[in-house]
Amino acid sequence: MTLRAFLRDEDLFSEMPDDMLDTIIDRGSEISVPAGNTLVRQGQSGGGLHLLLHGTAVVDVDGRTVATLGPGDYFGEMSLLDKAPHSATVTSGPGGATTFVLSPMTFQGLLERSPHCERVMLKILTRRVRRLEEAARA
Repeated sequence: MTLRAFLRDEDLFSEMPDDMLDTIIDRGSEISVPAGNTLVRQGQSGGGLHLLLHGTAVVDVDGRTVATLGPGDYFGEMSLLDKAPHSATVTSGPGGATTFVLSPMTFQGLLERSPHCERVMLKILTRRVRRLEEAARA
């Protein structure tokens, strides 16, 4: 599957106009890391937005594992939006991980260029908060 097709299938990018999706692909980059490497660290800033393309990643909050991510999952978007430090540490899983990354500068530029991009991000984050609220009630 091409990167474009992969991104088009993900909720974060599914509603993006084609020209914006092409810009995202042009300005992002793929990184591959071996098992156990830190992708973003809790309490630090600047890790960018990561979309997991291959492999797995482990999410730890205050040293406790809270989730395992797989292809299609993403992280780092909240820190980019509110400019606060990361709320979790994300480490590549046992088989390593490949992510598509948008740097903080690229992400901010996209939001400034496209009100549509901001609306999509707000919609996605609202969905994520609602899922967390449901899980907390269960």
